[in-house]
This record gives sequence, structure tokens and C-alpha cells, in this order.
Amino acid sequence: MALCETKGKEIGVCWFECSSNTVGLCQYLDTNTYIQTLILINMYSPTQIIISKTQEKSELTQLLKKNRNKITFLPRSSFNENDGVTLSERLFVGSCCDLLRKDLTKRYLCAASFNALIQKVEKSAFIIQPGALYGKYIPLSNKIRIDVQTAQQLELITNNLDAKNTGSLFAVINTTLTNNGRKTLIDNILQPPCDIETILERQNCVEFFLRNSELYYRSIEFLKQLPDIDKIITSILQLNRIDSIRPTTLQSILKNMCELYKLLYTIPQFQKVFELHTNAPLLITTMRSILDDPEINELKLILESILNPTVILSKNTMNKICFVMKQNINPYLDISQQIFTETLEKIHTSAEEASALGLILKTTQTGFSYIFKGTKQNIPKGCCRIVKLTDNKYSVNTPEMISLNNKFLSIKNDIIKLSIGIISEKSEELKKRINVLNKMAEMIGLLDMIICFVTYSSTNSTICKPKFNDTRSIIIKQGKHPILQTSITQFIPNDTYIDDTSRFCLINGPNMGGKSTYIRQIALLMILSHMGCFIPAKAASIRPLTNILSRLSTDDSIELNQSSFMKEMEEVKEIIELMNDSSLILIDELGRGTGIIDGVSISWAVSEEIILKSLSTCLFVSHFPELNNLEKLYPHVVRQYHMEVVLNEHGLCPKYKLTEGFDGNDYYGIQIAEMAGFPLSIIQNAIEIKKSIQKDTTQQFNTAKYDLGQKLIALKDNQLDQANLRAYLKYLKQMFLEENKIQKNQKIFCRVIFIFLQ
Repeated sequence: MALCETKGKEIGVCWFECSSNTVGLCQYLDTNTYIQTLILINMYSPTQIIISKTQEKSELTQLLKKNRNKITFLPRSSFNENDGVTLSERLFVGSCCDLLRKDLTKRYLCAASFNALIQKVEKSAFIIQPGALYGKYIPLSNKIRIDVQTAQQLELITNNLDAKNTGSLFAVINTTLTNNGRKTLIDNILQPPCDIETILERQNCVEFFLRNSELYYRSIEFLKQLPDIDKIITSILQLNRIDSIRPTTLQSILKNMCELYKLLYTIPQFQKVFELHTNAPLLITTMRSILDDPEINELKLILESILNPTVILSKNTMNKICFVMKQNINPYLDISQQIFTETLEKIHTSAEEASALGLILKTTQTGFSYIFKGTKQNIPKGCCRIVKLTDNKYSVNTPEMISLNNKFLSIKNDIIKLSIGIISEKSEELKKRINVLNKMAEMIGLLDMIICFVTYSSTNSTICKPKFNDTRSIIIKQGKHPILQTSITQFIPNDTYIDDTSRFCLINGPNMGGKSTYIRQIALLMILSHMGCFIPAKAASIRPLTNILSRLSTDDSIELNQSSFMKEMEEVKEIIELMNDSSLILIDELGRGTGIIDGVSISWAVSEEIILKSLSTCLFVSHFPELNNLEKLYPHVVRQYHMEVVLNEHGLCPKYKLTEGFDGNDYYGIQIAEMAGFPLSIIQNAIEIKKSIQKDTTQQFNTAKYDLGQKLIALKDNQLDQANLRAYLKYLKQMFLEENKIQKNQKIFCRVIFIFLQ
């Protein structure tokens, strides 16, 4: 991956997948913390990151060094945008070149990064021939931004225990059958689309396959037969020069060509199944048009002129060169094959004779030998080159077999040279049609992911198709955590209702009550919905998102020399900078890494910033009872919830059920300590100390003046006449003076007033 940055933090990125011929390009304006760049690095995990030497001391370079990325510096002259555009015209596949030329002339940072990347690649052993690269520009404006920390804490690809795939969202929904499908699924989990048309098309495809089970099962069978197309593309690129093909690689090249022929042979059969469904969604129709490309048939004809279809499609296919290569293509090849066949017949005849003596024929890459089982004294006379394999097992040979082996190897080398020449002659014709293979790889990846969604939907007892609304609401009935519901047999579902009057959800309750699980559940259901997948719930209507921002972990960062509180503050600062009206914000117990007074103050200030500066949806988990007053100050935005618990003789029993309202029980911490087995004397002493502290508290948190201010602001655009307005202001004065007497009724009163004014 090559990165190019301007002083205004505009960044151009170019990455090359060495296992295929794909080059990705992207240009965007990043933040001070380089969140988008870190997301791309996390998605593609480059082995090297190429940066200009002039940026060796830049903030981005220092950040990448702290994250232990391998960085390679090239001279500034390597990042020449004009040379990059010229290179793209020479190296990109013709059909995508015209589109990219327009993109690269506008996005000069992409062109500069591409030029540097190609210079680095060409210094390695990888040879790039003209017209061999498949370039694509990937815009980030139509994807949800999920930062690296949030992806880790939500366990999107790996779990937080051992950093393995098990116990992650990817592991739960992944049933992909191809390498392209797996990569497509990972990309969509880490950056789901936010384009509604794309999402709805995917949902229609899932519904279509659910209704047409025969096509679903046929698609699975089709995907199971598919080879790794990226490997096939790479093998074709190796055919550009005859001297670059080694005899040792010819076998793998032929194997990939055989796999490609099988794929091309299978496509018409799969197309017939599609043709039976005339009412297919647009996405299915698009896939069908890719399979209808006439270049697919041309590829098949080229392969048929090289390979022997009868041998390739037989059940007992042998990967021997003489059988796979088509006969009568060259008179010299015919002679070589004839001698080769005669040699094999002699060897097998000799094997029959040797079998009577207890010798078993063994085939290797370098020819043939015998295996003898028994003691060394019993080895038949005339055997030579005896090698002990185990106590009662020997590798032996005979002079006749050695002679035949030498003849066999000589003929095999002749056939290899002839085969290399024949394949190299067809390399240009194959290379011209690589573009159709790239399109097919993308189509297969998308189809595999859609089939994966269908499998996930059909294997869940409770599933629904989420709908998207334009009212900024998140309404989910009986929603479940996609990961935990697979491991917990009786997972407790929860309802969610969030709209503009409750877009800031303040959630409290005891530890182990399910608060953190609940807010993560909402985020995971939103990610699944935006991917186009159905979700584990009875019904759902959700708002489109562009950001999912979070402050969830409490870990120290030893590498960055940060305490948990410092790391917490950095993450919250990033949330404040990035939040917009279409963000989902998750904050779990902000301020617990410092003193109570500072923690409450910061939590309050951050809450007000989120409430007043955007229309984002925020799920805020906290143990601070002082934040209870937020709902009184902002009753038109804030709603309080808690996780239900039951106290009985067994102690604290969580019900994992979200309930509206503030939970006034503030002894949960002591009760959990009692459950952990603390001595009774410590528990009783803690209760007495807490009562003493609460009694001695002289300064209570007073919100009367803020409350009055909110009501006066709300009166600014009122339609009341003077008499009613005067009466209302008099009433507000009385309410303000008697604040402490009517504290319990104030919440209801404020809501009534705001509803009336609206």
C-alpha cells in the first residue's frame, strides 16, 4: 500500500493485491487522528506501506510506526502524479483504463501513490506486463465509517479473548464457499454500505433466494465447484514471457487452466437455472449479464485449443502433462507423447513382474521406484539403490527401471518445453480477456455473500427484513444479540424504540445486568441491516447511518504510553469531532477511570455536547446517579432506561430486560461485592460508610435554573396571547421557587409543557 498526504490531510491511497491483479485506489479528506486511513490499513493488512521520504517525520508516519506497521520510504520523485497517469494507461486493462484515466487526472494523489507503488513492485520479483492490472476506484462516501477500535470492541472479525475468528460476527454469519466471497464478506462487515438502493437490492436478492429454494441450492452447488479465480488470474499473468515459466510451475499453471475450463464449462448449466426466473431482482439480472459476456465463450475456445476437454472433465483426471495437453497440436508433441506412452507401458509391465517378487510400484515426480516390505535379507536379487525407509520398509530399484526412468525424464522434459511454447503462444489472447475474469470474481464474491445471508436467515428461528425510514427512528421488536444468541440457549430479547424525542438514551443499572451487551446488540443489528442481511428480531424499522462511533473499552495502551483514562479521553474527543446527524454513538461508563466529581462533570459536559451539537442517536451507559437530571433539563431529547434486576435470598438476579425510567437502587456495588464472597463485616461497614457520606453531603445538584432556562427558550416561538403568556410565566416563577417540593412531579410537568408548545 502506498500513501500520499497533503498538508490539509487529504490522502491518496493505492494498494495492490499480489495474489491477483487488482489495484485499489482511493482519495479522501481525513481527520487529525487519521481514522479513515487506519480503517483501510486494518481492512487490507498490507505487508508494506510506502511513504515519501519527505513525510518521514509526519504525524501519519509516527502513528504507523507506533502501530508497528512496516514502512518503506521512497524519494519524493517516485510520487509523480503525471507518471502515475501514464503508467495507468499502459498497465491497466483496456476496458477499465478509460474510466480510471478520468479519475486519476482529477485525483492526483491517487496517481502519485500508484506511481510509487509500481516502482516498488517492479523492484521485486513480481513482473507486471502491459494491460495486466485491473484497477478500480473505491469511493468511501457510500460506506459506514467504523473505526478500528469500534470494530475490535464489537468483535466484528475477531473476538476479544484470543483474537481468533470464533465468537465474532464474521464467524456467526460466515458460510461462504469461495475465497472471493470471504473477502467480500469481511469488507462489508468492516465497512457496510450506506447507500439505500444498494442495501434494498441485496435484501430483494435474499428474499428472492428464500422464495426459490431450488435456485438457492443450485447456487450452493455452483459455488462449491468454483476454483480460486485470483490464482487463475495470477497464473495467466505468469504466461507473458516464455523464459519466465519454469518447468516446476508448469504443473500448477496447467492445473489452474483445467480449473478455469471446468468453471467455463459449468457456467452455461448455471445460466439455465437463472433463465427460468424472469422476475429476478436487478442484482441477479446484473450477475446474469456478466455470465452472458461473449468473452467467456472465447476464453473457453482458447482453452479447448490447448487442453484436452475429455481428460479434464473425466472423474479420474490425471494432472500429468501428456494427458492434459491436447493431442495433434504439434507433430513433435505427438512423437514425444507416443514414446512417453510406450515407456509407461514398459514400466507397468515391469511392475507386474516385480509384484510377483513382493515389489510394489511407487510413482514420484522424478520417475518410478519400488517399495519392498520385509527384511533386508529377503530383497530380491538384482535390486540396487536400496534405501531404508523404516525397520521393515525399503525403497529399491532395478537397472531396467533406472534406464526406463532416465528415458522417462528425458521425454518428460521435451514435453514440458513443447507445452510451455504452446501455452506462451496463447498467453496474449488469454491476457486480453482477464477483465472478464475480474468481473466474474467480483460477481462470485457478491453472490457468495448473498447466499451466506440466505443461509443465516434460514437457520435462525427469529428473523426479519429491516426497513429503512427517514424519521431518524430505530424501532426493533424482540431484537437479539447476533453473536451471543448462538451460545446462550435462552437469550432474553429486548425491544428498542428511539426517535427524535428520545435520541439520547441514558441507561443505568447494576453490573452484569446486560447494559453493555444491549448497546453492542443495537450496533451489530445496524451493521447487519446495512450489509443487506436480515436480522434476529421480529420486526425492525431503522434510520440510515454514516458513522458508528464508540467509547467501549477500558484498557491501558502500554505501546502508546496511555492510561485507560487518557485513552478514553482521546476516543471521546474523536467522537465529538466526527459525529454528525446520521451517527450512532455508543458510550459505556464514561469517566470511571478518574475521580467521581471529575467523572460526573466530564460525562455531563460530553452528554450536552452530543445533545446540542448534532441529531445523532446516542446510547450512554453510566452508573452516575447525578446524570439523572439530564432528562429534566432536556425532556424533549433524553430518555432514561435501566436493566431490570430482582433482589432475593440468592442475592442479585438480573432479568436482562430494558425498562424505561431511572433505577434508584444505588447499593448494587455493595450487593455484588457480597455475591463475590466478601466477609459480612466488610459489607456492613461499607453500608454504614455510604450512609454517612450521603448524610454529610451538603451541596445537592440543583438543576432549577437550567430547567427554567430551557422552558424560557421554548417560549421564544410561542403562539400564546399576552394574558396566557403572563399566566404561564407566573406559573413558571412559582415552579422555580418550589423546586425542591415538587421534584417528583417536575418530569411529568416538563413533558406536558413541551408537548403543548410543540
